[in-house]
Amino acid sequence: MKFRKTALACTVAAVELLASEAGHAQSQDSPAAGNIDEIVVTAQKSGSETLQDVPISISVLSGDKLDTAGVSSVNDAIGRLPGVAVYETFQGNGSKFSIRGVSASPSIFSGSGTAAYYMDEVPFALVKTPLTPDANAYDLDRVEVLKGPQGTLYGASALAGVVRVLTKDANVDAFEAKAQGGVSSTEHGGDNYKGDVAVNVPLITGKLAIRAVASYEDLSGWVDRPAVPEKDYNGSRTESYRVKVAARPTERFTANLSAWISRSNLDGLNSSTANMTLPTVRDESTLTEYQIYGLNLAYSFDSFSIEAPTSYIDYKNDGDFEVSAVESQRTVLDAQTFTQELRAYSTTDGVWSWSVGASYRNAEDSRLVVIPVTYSHDAIDANKSESVAVYGEVGRKFADERFELRGGLRYFHDDVSLEETDRLTGITGEPIDSSSTFEKTTPRVVLSWFPSSRHTLYASYSQGFRSGFEQSGDAVAAAPGLSAVKPDLLTNYEIGAKGSAGVVSYEVATYYQSWQDPQVRQFVNIGTGAVPVYIATPSNGTDANGLGIDATLNFRITRGLTLGGSASWNDLSFSKDVYARTLKIYNKGDRLDESPELTGSLYADYGFDFGSTGYAGHFSTDVNYVSKLTTKNEGTGAVFEGDDVTTASMSFTVTAPYNWSARFFVDNLTDEDGVVRPTTSIRQYLVSRMRPRTVGVLFSYKY
Repeated sequence: MKFRKTALACTVAAVELLASEAGHAQSQDSPAAGNIDEIVVTAQKSGSETLQDVPISISVLSGDKLDTAGVSSVNDAIGRLPGVAVYETFQGNGSKFSIRGVSASPSIFSGSGTAAYYMDEVPFALVKTPLTPDANAYDLDRVEVLKGPQGTLYGASALAGVVRVLTKDANVDAFEAKAQGGVSSTEHGGDNYKGDVAVNVPLITGKLAIRAVASYEDLSGWVDRPAVPEKDYNGSRTESYRVKVAARPTERFTANLSAWISRSNLDGLNSSTANMTLPTVRDESTLTEYQIYGLNLAYSFDSFSIEAPTSYIDYKNDGDFEVSAVESQRTVLDAQTFTQELRAYSTTDGVWSWSVGASYRNAEDSRLVVIPVTYSHDAIDANKSESVAVYGEVGRKFADERFELRGGLRYFHDDVSLEETDRLTGITGEPIDSSSTFEKTTPRVVLSWFPSSRHTLYASYSQGFRSGFEQSGDAVAAAPGLSAVKPDLLTNYEIGAKGSAGVVSYEVATYYQSWQDPQVRQFVNIGTGAVPVYIATPSNGTDANGLGIDATLNFRITRGLTLGGSASWNDLSFSKDVYARTLKIYNKGDRLDESPELTGSLYADYGFDFGSTGYAGHFSTDVNYVSKLTTKNEGTGAVFEGDDVTTASMSFTVTAPYNWSARFFVDNLTDEDGVVRPTTSIRQYLVSRMRPRTVGVLFSYKY
């Protein structure tokens, strides 16, 4: 109750800031630097808007600042934002997001993600798994993180929010080239190497250009396996290639073609005991690779524009982990997704605005599970989804354009199926070919108030959802009558404010979430009573709800010094006991699996010149906190906890007048080694941990 009073007090304080307007403040949220009324976003799918005017709780990371900070991974940067937690999945080489405490099931084949993930205009969403790639952060335009459900604009899986990774388009007007390379060393591990290069070439000036980006990173391991023996066995190598072609044949028509190819090899799991060792002896490597292709056609009329983004994803995750001293389990996920969208939106400056759209998606996740010694059969299945959606939104400004009311709806229809040709237990039943149909209609209503050009206050009601899916044959055989998993729906009521006053810029939002039929997991026994073998099986829980608050403050102390911080708290928990058949798997008041209650950060940036030499220095440091994650073994009722994790980083950058810079940095300054992500496995050494303290230097050059 004390924290709830504090949350309301923070909201009142933010509203009181609206009463004064003492000029202009620069928000230099490292690495998301920029003025809140100058940062341009496209979050509402209705053309470009300034961040100040968007009535959504949204954080923006500048691509140029990510380059300057030497960030390799988009997810590393996103994990420092208020209300957001990012963690690696158990088998490695894949990431999951929790936004405002809303997280997917810990089991990676028990439902899609709760946050939609976009790479440019490509929606990266799989049918029955929450895995998302950890995209390379070099040469991006920006990253937008929308917090709160966005089902009307972004459709399925935008339950808790949206992550948009937006790369730089090819520049048809000028040649560009830049590169960076660095070395570092990890305590308890070895040396690391990375390099990136980006080149932009106008093929026909003003009409046609190509932009190419290549990246490579080699990270040392830091976990030992004494029984092999093997030191630093969990090293990794990642390579990424990106090509974009931009065509501007007329002033009104544009076409952007893109290809993104990535391959990552992880030699072992980033999990260990407290002394950074593992007792395993068998192969635990993971290969992840994907190819993403996109084409976006756009045409501008006098009063509106139309866009037609088309995309195709081919994704593969092939990983092993030890299940006993004599065998490893191999799991291979192959996924292909085709998406087509068509949308139109108004571009005039009148009091009315509108957007409409329709989308089609055809997706398939094919899975192979091999446990060769224990089972004579493999598990082979394919989950398919064919969906269509239509949506529209209209806005009206009034009272001399100081207020705006926007409302929208999205209708979603999804035909899902499961084709299972074999299962681990083999002889327990015939192949399965089942299907279901799911539908959802989600609304959004927002009232915005613009008391001045520096402040925005809004109140919103919105919904987000995930589609349902079929149960596996093994689960149905072990628990006859187990039904398909239904869609879940999250309703959000929110009041927020953002703006600047004097040396302060701020963003604050207070919200209440109501999560209906959340997709949770249970365990069913596919073995025998004497030799039980439990598999995680999804089901729908009872409603979960709770209050929350996100708050960010930035202070421009002097021309060179900026301080700031953020905090996010939520009280999301089950409103009553949750049963799976006759077994109670959650108690009233329990938090959901892998749902952090509190996140926070503090940072300081200081820039200065070295006299009149043309050289400049920049010092940056930040501290980030994520409260412990918990997860529950729904079969035994045992709760497993991670640790409260506090990390810090520090860097000093020297920029020369000759287009080069050198950045000296320390990541995980305090050598945090707590449990980031717990496990319900009896093998408790499988808990995830962070990379230890890493010290290095990064050199950059821009032509």
